[in-house]
Amino acid sequence: MNARKMNNELRLDTYSRYWFYTLMITFMLTSFFYFIDSIEVENILKIQFSNNYDNLISNIKSTVVLRSNIYYDFCFITSYTLLFWMAIKVFDLTLLLNINKKLYFLILVPGFFDLFENIYLLMVIGNVLENNILFSFFWLFVRAKWLFLIPYILINLVILFYYIVLIFNRIINKYYLNKVISKK
Repeated sequence: MNARKMNNELRLDTYSRYWFYTLMITFMLTSFFYFIDSIEVENILKIQFSNNYDNLISNIKSTVVLRSNIYYDFCFITSYTLLFWMAIKVFDLTLLLNINKKLYFLILVPGFFDLFENIYLLMVIGNVLENNILFSFFWLFVRAKWLFLIPYILINLVILFYYIVLIFNRIINKYYLNKVISKK
């Protein structure tokens, strides 16, 4: 095995571990949105996908909980951005794509849209905005965020599925096939 291939496999192993760690952290942080009452906003998707400013205002049930949720979401943005970066590295090293480093900035796009969304919502619930002048940007950025998030989520699901199959394969090889071979 040549040195370049060994280096690639070592880097893949390292980034796979980092990907797994960030996946676990992101899952943990995601679960907090559902299990901690002080940050749980049951209708967050209705808020995000409001069709107009009045609908947005009517969907906000508790400004205190929404504010806490938004502050917590800033940590979550960091977590999922790191997860996506690790996923792209794993994807790149697995398929030997040699993705141009300049394209890695696309990983930051959903986070920037999410930041704008959070800042806008903080301004709305803080009564900084008296009218709906920025609602069109909010409407556009929420949809753009999800447009960028979906491919990254799918990439993570593919990687997760791959590692689940790999683990099952190793278990079968270790326990089942070794027993069959030892009987012969």
